[in-house]
Amino acid sequence: MGASQSSEEVAAPDVDTHDYVPTEEDINRLRSLFFSAIDIPAELIEIILDMAEYWPSVRSERFLDVAVKSARREGSPYPTAEWCYLVSPRVPAHAKFVKAITIQTESCDQGWGGEPEHRGTYNGSWTWFEAAIIRSDNDSTPWWVSGVERSLPVDLYREGLDRSAAERDTALSCEVRLPDLDRSRWHVTSNLTAVKTYKENVVHWTAEDPKDIDNDIPPGHHHARGIYGREADFVNLMQSGDRVALLVMTKFPMWTNNIRQASITIHYSI
Repeated sequence: MGASQSSEEVAAPDVDTHDYVPTEEDINRLRSLFFSAIDIPAELIEIILDMAEYWPSVRSERFLDVAVKSARREGSPYPTAEWCYLVSPRVPAHAKFVKAITIQTESCDQGWGGEPEHRGTYNGSWTWFEAAIIRSDNDSTPWWVSGVERSLPVDLYREGLDRSAAERDTALSCEVRLPDLDRSRWHVTSNLTAVKTYKENVVHWTAEDPKDIDNDIPPGHHHARGIYGREADFVNLMQSGDRVALLVMTKFPMWTNNIRQASITIHYSI
């Protein structure tokens, strides 16, 4: 029972398929060009850079097969699972604002189960991903962060049983909460229901995202799979020094979240 994982990492692709990402030096060089050669006002330069989403970024990624399975846990009426698969680098200290977050996953569920009308859709899926903002200094870092950064994903429940109550409380206190809902986990994406084929999902949240009007879940509602429709709040809550944690989730017997690769990119202004 519990979650299982492969012992070997998936080979990264030989060809870099990522979009071009400007460096901080690129940004400053372009600013100088606009200002000196074209005489564009500084305020307009920043508007142009934002419209083009021409921002530097920090990024983390992992290529590792992990099968996260629902399991019984004390205090929960249903089997669940909660793993941290990946943690981003910190937002640089000199960053002015976080502008956007891009989270990419490649995953699938167990390939069967669920309601017949939901199969092949995102509806009715009980394997999904959540994101949390981690705000901590060296004295209050969550107990699981170093393990995720340096080696392997961490089963937050099972491995947390070996930690003291104080350590678990500290970890929870480091998650930035959305004040009006008093919640700290945002829904990222779900797997297609009862589809065993791996699928890539990419979400791109910006500081000016509109409220989610296409989802039948009301904007801001804290559903069982994390906060929906408040992605701009996630971005705007982030500060220098913060990190983003990607959590792999399941609920109910036999549901399995199979993930093989993920990345987190934080775009910021300087």
